Amino acid sequence: MTRIFISWAGGETPLVSGLSAPLAITDHDPSFSLDAFVPFAEAVFLRVNRARAAGRLDEVRRLLADGLWQQFQVEGPVPARASLAIDDAQVMAAGQDGTWDTVLVRFTGRLPGHRSGAQMEDWTFQRPVAATAEPAGRSEPIAEGATAEAASGQECPVCGAPLSLTDDGACRYCGAAARGGLGGWRLVRTAPVQAQESELVRSRSLGSRAGCILAAVILAVALVPTVLALVLTGVIVGFVHQTVSEVTGMGGPPAGGPAR
Repeated sequence: MTRIFISWAGGETPLVSGLSAPLAITDHDPSFSLDAFVPFAEAVFLRVNRARAAGRLDEVRRLLADGLWQQFQVEGPVPARASLAIDDAQVMAAGQDGTWDTVLVRFTGRLPGHRSGAQMEDWTFQRPVAATAEPAGRSEPIAEGATAEAASGQECPVCGAPLSLTDDGACRYCGAAARGGLGGWRLVRTAPVQAQESELVRSRSLGSRAGCILAAVILAVALVPTVLALVLTGVIVGFVHQTVSEVTGMGGPPAGGPAR
């Protein structure tokens, strides 16, 4: 099996990409759902990109692992990412190794008004295995007007406001799909895959071109005997025609007119 090593707060955590998730994660967290996680990941994608574009990483500090936050700080603002829109988000791998839950989401994005084509990136999220996606319970009575989530002391994983969710699992403060991100999920790694895809397309293009050239060569070789035969046939026919014409001319009447 291929092992993907991901940095989390200075440590190296292996993920076996062959794990059949979300079953592996739901072994300890039955409330976990990839259907709920993907909208949360999309909200993080947009929020982090806007923060990177504006150079305000402090706004998304809670979403980033230490190493990634430092990396983005060194890279500085990236204004082009402000308008990066999501065309598709697909879970490529998910599972847990007994210590960390890990989900890898591949985003296909685009820049409106640009002709550079789609941009693909793999974003890897992790949280401790001990965490759950279910808001923590509370034995004390809930104050009048407060929600069960807020009473638990939890915060929105996206904006950090006291946790208050709509029936759809969205934060009442920022509107992000927060339910899927409960349990302390953090973004630990981003990696472009466009270069890999371009190389794959280029390899396919070269292979197709080579195949066309090879087919043309084979066709040319196959046609050589036929062409030679046609040429020889034409030469022979021309020679015979010329010979017959000469013989016919020699056997005709004399040039001086008819004999008496």
